[in-house]
Amino acid sequence: MLWKKIHGERGNTGQELWDEFFSRHENIVMVLAGDQSRTQAMRMHSEGVHGNMVHQLMFDNGGGRNIRLLRFMPQENRIEAITWDIQEAKLVEGTSRVPERDQWQFIMKHDFGLSGESNSDQRHLRPHPALKWFGRPMFGLGTALAGAA
Repeated sequence: MLWKKIHGERGNTGQELWDEFFSRHENIVMVLAGDQSRTQAMRMHSEGVHGNMVHQLMFDNGGGRNIRLLRFMPQENRIEAITWDIQEAKLVEGTSRVPERDQWQFIMKHDFGLSGESNSDQRHLRPHPALKWFGRPMFGLGTALAGAA
């Protein structure tokens, strides 16, 4: 996409950002963007110059009705992306502009480098107690995402 919004020549396209910054740093594993109502949702992944995989996610919240949850699961080397319609209280399965379910509900593979470590060594990875709901299947999402792997 070549859109530069209000910044004109002072701005950067997505491709320029990738070429000049995101692709050059091995510690970048994910890029998140939003506020593109026409596109609504898009995902892709590319290899950086150091061989690192970079997940790129664009998500528009649909005027405030949708939220995207990213559930990091280091012990399973994966990240779940869950898009939830808060007005209808259901998963977003597609829209007229982006009908593909796999743009809304999906799983990304990511090597967190935890293989061989015991659970006791991962205390720092536990969610904050205020997020205790996060560790349990939410609204049947565990079942909903099972086929997305």
